[in-house]
Amino acid sequence: MLLLDKNKSPTRTVYYISAVTNHLLKIGDPRGYADLYRQVMNYIPASASSEVFFTLALDFLFLTGKINVNDNGEIYVLKES
Repeated sequence: MLLLDKNKSPTRTVYYISAVTNHLLKIGDPRGYADLYRQVMNYIPASASSEVFFTLALDFLFLTGKINVNDNGEIYVLKES
């Protein structure tokens, strides 16, 4: 079950961070965790997120089959068939 916190603004949710992360991975090449985190934080206000929420967003994308990790440890978007 997914719970929404009614006190959070939309940019402070795992769903929003997941969407930003997925978009950045779709338009770019695979990249490592730290590089991707820095790039995502350029789109999200610093006070709106944390590394914990970013990690939860990656978990969400992985569990829903949107992303994967290659042998070099880089994160990439799975191509839809």
